[in-house]
Amino acid sequence: EFLRNLHVDLIMSDLVINDIQKGTIQHITYNLPVSVPFSFDDFEKRNVPYMWMHAVTHLTEKMRRIGYHQQEGISYTDKEFVFYPMAVSQTVAYFPKIIYEYTTGREGQTIDENVWIKNYWMEVKAVKKLLEIYVVHKENVSESGRHFMEVQSKLYIGSIYRHYIQMARRQLPIGELIEFDKWLEISAPGLYHCVDLEEETAHFYYISEWRKYKANMRGYL
Repeated sequence: EFLRNLHVDLIMSDLVINDIQKGTIQHITYNLPVSVPFSFDDFEKRNVPYMWMHAVTHLTEKMRRIGYHQQEGISYTDKEFVFYPMAVSQTVAYFPKIIYEYTTGREGQTIDENVWIKNYWMEVKAVKKLLEIYVVHKENVSESGRHFMEVQSKLYIGSIYRHYIQMARRQLPIGELIEFDKWLEISAPGLYHCVDLEEETAHFYYISEWRKYKANMRGYL
């Protein structure tokens, strides 16, 4: 009934993350107006954190209008679903009910550490696609849409460095991250320099430090 009587570009809903052994480990909700339409400007001002595609429903007309096409043949493309399509949204509604339950803990899942390390190149490819979209469309969206893409881009870029440093550095050649770092500097220099200053963990600027010592990275960390 809620969806039948509503016409908006974007609907947010709650999400539950279940572990096959531990049960429910996280119930994701959003601090948004309930069941009434509001503007994407209002949504963006609320600094909503990392977006899960499972909590997002897009208007089909909007997706057709922007010619949405998601990369095929690789994992980690869920980021595409919540990136540019959200940035071009004008109206939003929040449905505070659980629509999707995400199950973790299964062997072979893409979020499994061993699988992720093996497929690191896929995440790099997925993030590069998003940054290319950002560079092409950042001047063609609203100020709120541009800011949303910038915030999400920084999160995705940070994850490329952080995941390599924390999980993959002893199993993957350092050249894989060096190549991404060089590509980012050339393709999106503004983002390249801002993540250098903003991405930190416990006040340790790991991207900045990695760039200083990347030639000796395996011995440094």
